[in-house]
Amino acid sequence: MTANFTHSWQWGQARNTLHEARFFVPSTNNVPNAFKMGLNWDVPVGRERRFGSNMGAWLNAAIGGWAFNMKGFVQSGTQLTVVGAKLVGMTEEQLQDMFKIRIVKDPNTGVTIVYDLPDDVILNTRRAYSTSATTLDGYSTALGAPTGQYIAPAGSPECFQLYAGDCAKRNIYVRGPISTRFDINLRKQFDVYRRLKFQLTVDVLNVFNAINFNPVFNPGGGSGIMQVTSSYQDVSGTYDPGGRLVQVAWRFMW
Repeated sequence: MTANFTHSWQWGQARNTLHEARFFVPSTNNVPNAFKMGLNWDVPVGRERRFGSNMGAWLNAAIGGWAFNMKGFVQSGTQLTVVGAKLVGMTEEQLQDMFKIRIVKDPNTGVTIVYDLPDDVILNTRRAYSTSATTLDGYSTALGAPTGQYIAPAGSPECFQLYAGDCAKRNIYVRGPISTRFDINLRKQFDVYRRLKFQLTVDVLNVFNAINFNPVFNPGGGSGIMQVTSSYQDVSGTYDPGGRLVQVAWRFMW
């Protein structure tokens, strides 16, 4: 069995204007914490193994020649950022606490929808971004004025933002949910005749059927903000659909 833990920092560069020097910002490609492990166990029972090397053919076929393998990881979620926004009624730490996957079902259509912020924060964020030059309060008549906790544009009538960071913190950062994945492999070898052997293998990929959603952080006035529409999969590369996958393979050896 092997296992390792990695803690890392990664930085990128940014620049607000050509009249200013570049500066470092936290990278959104980094995975700061990752735990990985692997386990390979050839059960020491059966012919050519430590115990039962002389057992009969039928007994060996039942309990001999087994092997078990497992690999997996648990790692921090994707870091997301938005430039040119500000938090109202909450701190970045409070936003991070609220930034969690929510799976809801629309009572009218029955369609399952995934969000990564509470409904009230999403609604008031939409209100904050839906401005109007023809209303007294400056907000859309359809949605109304924002209240409570929400994300708003950095610029406002009180502060005109020319460059990112003029009216609020330049970047707001949140980190997505933890990602997990465990695969197992079970293998059984049968002695058929002399040097002829038959091996049966069962692979269970993503054995716990973990759905690693791809979170979004896109404040705005649209109805689809903070709505998660995808999860991890790699169909074109490793033929991985993202959910639990079971495959059976066999081979003869002589």
